[in-house]
Amino acid sequence: MPKKYYIDAYNVLHKCPELQAMANEDLENARDQLIEKIANFCSDTGSRTILVFDGQGHSRPQAVDHEKSVALLKVIFS
Repeated sequence: MPKKYYIDAYNVLHKCPELQAMANEDLENARDQLIEKIANFCSDTGSRTILVFDGQGHSRPQAVDHEKSVALLKVIFS
């Protein structure tokens, strides 16, 4: 049976040196890169993942719905 993961997206984003550096320049691009990396992980492993972007001071991107799903990945902006 495939595993299911719940990921605190900003925590991961700020702990990964590559994404942190990217976020300092362009937070939206860093979020997109994290989503792509997690989507690839889901595709490779068949694991279901819920990726949550939340936290004080972090606004939801205007161009993104509050919640969206892509195959095995569900992305939520709170």
